[in-house]
Amino acid sequence: MRVSEAIGEVLARERVAHVFGLMGHGNIKVIPHLAGELGIPFVAARHEANAMLMADAYARVSGQVGVCTVTQGPGLTNTLTALVTARKARTPMIVLAGDSVRVDGNLQWIDQEPIFAAAGVPVQAIDGPETLGDALTGAFRRARSERTPIGVNMPPLGQQDAECVLGPAIGEGDMMAPLVPPAPAIARAIDILERCRRPVILAGRGAVWADARADLEALADTIGALLATTLLAKSFFDGNPYSVGIAGGFASRLTLELLADADGAVVFGAGLNPFTTEGGELFAPDAPVIQCDVDAEAIGAMLPVAFGLHGDGAVSARLLRQECERRGFRQPGYRGAAVRQRLAAWRPEDEFEDVSTDGALDPRTLTLALDSVLPRARTLVAAGGHCQGWPCMYLSVPHPSNFVHPLNFGSVGCGLGAALGAAVARPDVPTVAVLGDGDLMMGLADLDTAVRHRLRLILVVLNDGGFGSEIHSLREWGLRENEARYDNPDFVAMARAVGGDGIVVRSLADLAEIRERAAALDGLLVLDCRITTAVRADWDANLQLRTGAASR
Repeated sequence: MRVSEAIGEVLARERVAHVFGLMGHGNIKVIPHLAGELGIPFVAARHEANAMLMADAYARVSGQVGVCTVTQGPGLTNTLTALVTARKARTPMIVLAGDSVRVDGNLQWIDQEPIFAAAGVPVQAIDGPETLGDALTGAFRRARSERTPIGVNMPPLGQQDAECVLGPAIGEGDMMAPLVPPAPAIARAIDILERCRRPVILAGRGAVWADARADLEALADTIGALLATTLLAKSFFDGNPYSVGIAGGFASRLTLELLADADGAVVFGAGLNPFTTEGGELFAPDAPVIQCDVDAEAIGAMLPVAFGLHGDGAVSARLLRQECERRGFRQPGYRGAAVRQRLAAWRPEDEFEDVSTDGALDPRTLTLALDSVLPRARTLVAAGGHCQGWPCMYLSVPHPSNFVHPLNFGSVGCGLGAALGAAVARPDVPTVAVLGDGDLMMGLADLDTAVRHRLRLILVVLNDGGFGSEIHSLREWGLRENEARYDNPDFVAMARAVGGDGIVVRSLADLAEIRERAAALDGLLVLDCRITTAVRADWDANLQLRTGAASR
């Protein structure tokens, strides 16, 4: 077979279910074979950045390795922001980039390995047709084991007709056994916890990957701990009466109050970045923090900790509970009727005053109303920007895998691409993407991709006619806002122009038809929600105060 065909054959061996990308001469012979002959659906994007975002979100939601293919040179450089986003998210992906030969007149030539290196993405080399099969198989193994995108520079177009013989498929081998922390480390952790009377268990994405909920809840019952999550583990403990929800910048005031009084914490699979830990002030000042992670380098990397447990989250939690039982240690801890009643009585609308005006809704009130109107079984994509906190705080999801927040590089413009990939990954439920008007305009090229691929997608556009974070910063600094504001096009008309539909939302009464429309959703629905700029998100104000960083 030819090299161009062998690439698709390896993807088929790896059971790749979808390939995302944009065709150019670097992959022009690869795509027809994998899509036409092998039947692997090719999801064609309008822009390479969105193709990369699709593959990223697809991997996050499906749990499979995402695959994106682009052409050489500008095809790869167009992906750079999205590629860094995926790398920072530790998304297992394969990036099949076309490559070219450096000759006079080749406008698209660039040394591509430094491009991947700038994004922090390792490259799997293909030395020739005879090594192609093993190299691509190795790339998939690395993506899974290292949880990172892997770049692959495919042979240039002129070399893709060369004969290539694939060897026999190489099995995955035995799954890596969960990492077990040593018994002395477990005993030391319990020594610390025995002195805590108001402990908290904080679960991050690593705990989700370890499927550790049952073991963490059993440990929490034993030591009397409240249960909290990072943003990327959103909803992990939903339904537990002692769950306080998300910790950090998107936390409720009740959650922040309870966590600030915690006198000890056990953290599973969370990086403890400044946003999660409120700049290191999440817990009581002298509260010891025990951090458990399979990545030894992550322990104490962002926040000093009292003790580190190098191990799998589920296994570590189980061993900690067994050590408690061996010692006869069990306590009510930070639990009891008073705390349980406060959590049960909490309502998000009690934490703010609605400032909606005629034709401009308070985004908090709007988002809470949407939670009850939109289908409960859904995938949620919360795009970056000033508006990002409200869907994170007020829209529920069935499981953390149904939630995508593509802000790992702090960039807006990632919402639509991520929404498309999430919708491909979970066609059984509608995807709800909440994004700002500026975010949508930056990724607009792929609005019609939802229609072309018949995706069930609800785009909730929080339309404030400008870059919200910049507007509030300019106000704070006493500078003019004009350059941060703009007149938007008609988003509903744009949705209809590409074959979708839309509704303009200026009041809560306009939500009445959305429930029925959403329940029967079979394509693209854009909700152009007009919101006021009178509300500055707490997370945005706090972030500006701590770091001076801005995010639209």
